[in-house]
Amino acid sequence: MLAQLAITAVQVNSRIADYTRGIEQIGTELHAIERDLAGLRTKILRDALREARLVATTLTKVTISRALEDQNFGVLLVDEASMAPLPSLYYTTAHVAQKAVIVGYFRQLLPISVATSAMAQR
Repeated sequence: MLAQLAITAVQVNSRIADYTRGIEQIGTELHAIERDLAGLRTKILRDALREARLVATTLTKVTISRALEDQNFGVLLVDEASMAPLPSLYYTTAHVAQKAVIVGYFRQLLPISVATSAMAQR
């Protein structure tokens, strides 16, 4: 069949290698573009957050979002506190300048854990 196309197996292999290199180069360029886009998204979000009067998000998003990692907030309001992961709550509270209001009806949802230390009892 290759003889009918006037092409040798070596030429076919050479073309395959050329196409493979092209695909790898496109993949490398695509990854660079995706990395640049992610950086731009983060920058745009950080700029928008600095000007925002209200940011509504989850505690988990605050702890994992690169755009939120260096943000400071005037006030924190947490509802359903009995379900809040304590490390996320501590991390987020550390980024609050004025007040943290943590509320929840303890009989509505069972707590994730029950604290017995004196500090938790205060």
